[in-house]
Amino acid sequence: MFGIFKKNNMINEKMWFNLAENLAEKLGCGVKEVAEALRSLHLSHHHLATKEDLKEVEQFLARLIRIGPKKKFKFDWTIGLVTNKKETKKTHMDIKITNEQQVKVTLTPKTDAGKPVAVDGAPQWTVVSGDATVKPEADGLSAMLVSGESPGDTEILVEADADIGEGVETLSEVIRLTVSGATAKNLGLSVGTPELKPS
Repeated sequence: MFGIFKKNNMINEKMWFNLAENLAEKLGCGVKEVAEALRSLHLSHHHLATKEDLKEVEQFLARLIRIGPKKKFKFDWTIGLVTNKKETKKTHMDIKITNEQQVKVTLTPKTDAGKPVAVDGAPQWTVVSGDATVKPEADGLSAMLVSGESPGDTEILVEADADIGEGVETLSEVIRLTVSGATAKNLGLSVGTPELKPS
């Protein structure tokens, strides 16, 4: 089955390499594996192999054939539905008031076409930084922004769920409320009680 013998009972190095390739093909494995089998039998390419050596190799490799070549395998792939990443849409609004004022802000959710549309639940108003305070209405669609005593900026985050139902599509807007110190608007003239001049 595996024999490639010459009448002089000897095989040169080239024939030995051809034998290894043939054996590898018959076994369904690589030449490297055959070389390792040969190495385990203490054979070397640096000397000629005898007929007896080859018989020993044939017996050894025949046992490998009975065991069979290594089974090949592959992965089965399952690809899920491709979906877009959920993004949070953010816009900004700037409002300026003094530290003596407050201002009411009202939400009017609209579609891309500009049509009014409802949101899921009451929008949430959160002071991110600054001294101002927020007093939202029960439905969350409006809130009173009340300035703090000290001038400075306050950032207020407004969030709402645009997906009516179980899903969540968060829309958010940031209000930057700039509070300045109130300035004089009049001189505040007042009249005292008339009195006599000094003599």
